[in-house]
Amino acid sequence: MSSQHQSKKRVQLSIDNKREICEYAKQNSTLNHADIAKHFNDKYNFNINRSTVTKILSKKEKWLNILSTQQDPSTVRQRSVKYPKLNKAMELWVNQAIAMNLPLSDQILQEKGLEFAESFNIEDDDIRCSNGWVYKFKKRIGIHKITLHGEANSASLTDIAEGRLRLQQVLAEYDLENIYNADETGLFYRMEPNQTLSTSSIAGRKRAIEYIALAWENISADTIKNCWRHTGVLPPVCDDTNMMDIAGSEINQENEIEMLVDSLPDENRTIMQNYIQELDAPITAEEPLSREQIVSMVIMEDEDDSDESREEISCVQVKDARLGLETVIRYFEQQSDSTVFDFNDLRMFRKYLNLLSLKELESKRQQKIESYFT
Repeated sequence: MSSQHQSKKRVQLSIDNKREICEYAKQNSTLNHADIAKHFNDKYNFNINRSTVTKILSKKEKWLNILSTQQDPSTVRQRSVKYPKLNKAMELWVNQAIAMNLPLSDQILQEKGLEFAESFNIEDDDIRCSNGWVYKFKKRIGIHKITLHGEANSASLTDIAEGRLRLQQVLAEYDLENIYNADETGLFYRMEPNQTLSTSSIAGRKRAIEYIALAWENISADTIKNCWRHTGVLPPVCDDTNMMDIAGSEINQENEIEMLVDSLPDENRTIMQNYIQELDAPITAEEPLSREQIVSMVIMEDEDDSDESREEISCVQVKDARLGLETVIRYFEQQSDSTVFDFNDLRMFRKYLNLLSLKELESKRQQKIESYFT
């Protein structure tokens, strides 16, 4: 039997193969899963079908992230862990801790592992979160030891509010000229660890310090006063003269801004006024996920993943896209609220409408018989 008629052997796809499939699907979004399977069958002599591609793409975030965590992409498969929910919860918690620059250690991972094991009703006799377990977990998600520089990114919002009140009481006993920001003195009763676990290296701070030094030369005294006032840590009773100076400076700045805004055309003036109002709006700070929230997320994700039969999204035809965009344009033109509907966007919509019309026209052109042969 000739080699052309030999059946293709069924192969096990490596992590590198799965990542390549995800990247190829991302770059060729118009192809369906059957076409993607055919592409890799022809390229590597695989024997995969549409359902295999669908299953891989349903977890594309997992396969695309493996390279960034420096795991070995040539591995054929990841050995399934005994407790996948525990592993997923730990991974979410570690990623959150790293994002907040919180110091991590093997002992912390062990303690957190036991806490999550209890949340998932895993008996102590079944898992002990030993040093070997921590080592394998770190290897799976690609974290390693690095040296710490600086401080954590954020703290609990509740702790911040309570800390401000305590600090106001302490600072009330001092004159303003004797109050300094001294968080870099290193005078700690117990020094925190100078190493932590991370998935990547920490960028250097020297260049940032140089930028700050240059910016400091252009900062006025009023700006410094305003910064202290906005922290909310100074005692309520403050130097009246300083407060009057700050208030007068702010009034002058507000008057100057109002004059500049009034000089703008009507449409731009409305946009700028809305922008200024947004500046005064409170900023929503994100609270870190609690252990209970992480457990709930893992359970919900596990329920979603249990349904393997995901329906493949059909490819949108050019005609359908054109008709949909025409509907959007008609709706846009019927609106009268210019603060919500920016009619300058209609230019962009019409641009893509013309593009879709051209593509539709090209698809209707009669094909020559040579076009069906390669």
